Amino acid sequence: MNLGHSAKLRFLSLAVSLPLWGACGDDAGAPDMAMTCGAITKAYRFADGSHDGHADPAGARAAHQARAGRIRDVGLIHSPSDVRFPVRVGDFLLANDKIALYIEDARRSDGYNPFGGEIAAIETVGEDGTPRGLSEWGEAFFSASGMVVAPDAVTVLNDGSDGKAAIVRSQGVLKIAPPLEGYTFILGDLYPQPAAIDYILEPGAEKVTVRMSIQNTDAVKRDLSAAQIVAFLMNRSATFTPEHGFAPLTSATAWVGWESGEHAVAARIVKPLSFNYLAAVEGAQLFLSSGAVMEACQPVTFDYVELVVASPGIDALREAMRRVDGEAPWRAVTGTVKDAGGNAVAGAFVHATLADGTYLSRATTLTDGTFTVHLPMQSALLQVTARGLPTPSPTTVDVGTSTVALAVGALGQISITATEKGSGAALPVRVQVLPATAPAALPAAFGADDAGQGRAHLVFSADGKASVAVAPGVYRVVVSHGYEYELFDQMVTIAGGDTIALLPVLERSVSTPGVLSADFHIHSFYSLDSADPVVYKVRGALAEGLELPVSSEHEFVVDFQPVVEQLGATAWAHGFASEELSTSRYGHFGVVPLESRTDLPNRGTVDWVGLKPPAFFAAVRKMPTDPALIVNHPMSATAFKGYFADVSFMNATAMGDPMEWSSDFDAVEVFNESDLEDNRTGSLAAWFSLINHGKKVWTTGSSDNHKMTVAPVGYPRTFLNLGTDDPNQVTPTMLRDAIRSGRSVVSGGLYMTVTGPSGVGPGGTIPNATGTVTFDVVVQSPSWFSAKSLEVFVDGESKQTIDLVPSVTPGPGKKYEATIDLAGDGSGKHFVVFHASSPGVDLAPVHPTKKPFAVSNPIFY
Repeated sequence: MNLGHSAKLRFLSLAVSLPLWGACGDDAGAPDMAMTCGAITKAYRFADGSHDGHADPAGARAAHQARAGRIRDVGLIHSPSDVRFPVRVGDFLLANDKIALYIEDARRSDGYNPFGGEIAAIETVGEDGTPRGLSEWGEAFFSASGMVVAPDAVTVLNDGSDGKAAIVRSQGVLKIAPPLEGYTFILGDLYPQPAAIDYILEPGAEKVTVRMSIQNTDAVKRDLSAAQIVAFLMNRSATFTPEHGFAPLTSATAWVGWESGEHAVAARIVKPLSFNYLAAVEGAQLFLSSGAVMEACQPVTFDYVELVVASPGIDALREAMRRVDGEAPWRAVTGTVKDAGGNAVAGAFVHATLADGTYLSRATTLTDGTFTVHLPMQSALLQVTARGLPTPSPTTVDVGTSTVALAVGALGQISITATEKGSGAALPVRVQVLPATAPAALPAAFGADDAGQGRAHLVFSADGKASVAVAPGVYRVVVSHGYEYELFDQMVTIAGGDTIALLPVLERSVSTPGVLSADFHIHSFYSLDSADPVVYKVRGALAEGLELPVSSEHEFVVDFQPVVEQLGATAWAHGFASEELSTSRYGHFGVVPLESRTDLPNRGTVDWVGLKPPAFFAAVRKMPTDPALIVNHPMSATAFKGYFADVSFMNATAMGDPMEWSSDFDAVEVFNESDLEDNRTGSLAAWFSLINHGKKVWTTGSSDNHKMTVAPVGYPRTFLNLGTDDPNQVTPTMLRDAIRSGRSVVSGGLYMTVTGPSGVGPGGTIPNATGTVTFDVVVQSPSWFSAKSLEVFVDGESKQTIDLVPSVTPGPGKKYEATIDLAGDGSGKHFVVFHASSPGVDLAPVHPTKKPFAVSNPIFY
């Protein structure tokens, strides 16, 4: 069945609409048994190899061989401490004298493909013949018709002791690629045939060949050539193509590379197969490959993908690609980058281009300011970039030049030490350095690391200290600690060679006794659609004044608390672990709290595979922590990300499709990086519908933060009434119970308290409320933004809006007080929700474009 151009269009449509790739999927599809030439039995399997392989795979370097063997000693496992896909004893090491890769056994895998037999890491080898432990390889899917090999055995076909290629084979049957489990209606026919993936490494080679074999057990020809998706999940790395440099992928490419520090790897489809880019889908890069035409009842074997590895960086990778292809090397140019004072500039990028703008390569300066970059035998340009530093004009490097000295001009230094007024304690802060004149934008091909929003620097400091280098000029320096503190906001003029020391003292001007702020939806680079390291993310949460930051990774459980402790910031926050349960059909859900278990796949996520919402909701309830279940972004327009949208929720009935609907959840994330106006006719209306139909369900507000240079952590946040001001007193059980009780208020900057008769607050019920029922509402803000209005919702309908007038307060903070009288009939069936806002105002200069607001959970009366 040749799908041709129409299939490509279908897959393009698929790629554009795909949600975040979920964890794992069911077996799907089956051959028409009336058209098979035999049952799928062991007779159709490809040959297995040795169970163990070479006893000393790490000895390949010394022996000038390629070797493959099972890992029996944990000492053979070298990985970064924050690795996302851990290598385990029982997996395989495939190595030669240049590169090495770890291949999983046929075990339950971490990541989004649960089947095992995948590459867990790939990189250059060290002097001892083992991987250097620098690999930031993510995950790759080599599919046929959207299906991947689900192995029942991983073995060594050749251990390399004969001096030939070492080969590791992963074989089983084809199963639907887990992230595509919800898309079988688009993929068309599925063929669960016997299949194998071979990883082949020659002695002395800098590339690994991925070979696929499929046994067609059908009595008809199968042409999968237009339906082979190759996907790469490389969120921790910068993506590079030889045609467009570090610019976002938009078109076909000869190969694609990824750079993360010293680790660089490239992938390409083996010719004559084609390699066509489809789309980047929330962290996953999708390509369409040709190939895999299967004759009736016959096997087919084809070399599918080549992986080339080099270190350090893209420049070394480009040279490795030339060696692999037998091309002449480019000339090496070495140099230094220094400032006007002769000081080395470390960590700067040196970009190489041709005069017409064609991007060639880049190198990163070492601690002594030195670099090496390779250029073709023609004149080229070198240009230096670094965050906050001036970008000098390009330097021409002629063919005869082999060394060059680059300068970035004079630099100044801004030093900041922030403390809390009154206590004098070092205060975690967010530092923005904004130049009076924004620099010109760099070409997209440079892939420049910038601070976003026209800033020269954006620093999140856990101890209140920051020091940044800047070009001479005028800057606005803004130092903040969330929405409960006053700002430090000052213009400075700095000359080359100068150091300006600033000592901000920030005053807390919003009082929140017994209440702590939480963000239940924070992503780091453990999620495939975020590149923020977890330590950086926790520093950001601390700097934004969050007291209860909760990790919420897609299909992975990370505990923020050890990082809080590592940063010495336990006086300010207590971190927690949770999961964003990310299905491929029914939306995303916050599961709060969970325990991070390094002994379990994905550190202990909920196993929802093959289940509909009623069943996997029940699985959540059975987790040891008895977590609260939050429906995240319920009305998301992105396919399969919003539960209510995905199951066709109707406000009129407060139900979705009866076959897929369950209301066994505790809260709805009505406010996802958004205020009430953004959700008035969507998730807010759905939430009110649930309550009006008798479901006491609460709201939360969270940032769903993926990249802190783009959007803030903690906008919005949820203030929980926990009866303590000490985050260290909060246990996972207390956090869970506070979510389930509704004793909370969502805050987008404004802080609000609501008190009814007998002191009943949000989440509570006023008994026997008859006649006039009075509510006291207090709204607070620091001096740098304000509140203007208070809206009152009764039974989900907006009944009145009043102006808020600030009271006279002794400090810089603002306070607004209002008394609201409602009529009660004693039924206890009515509910009131309060909404404070400030139309026409935003949270600049801390978070421009974000609107101040607060929304209470309901009080029943």
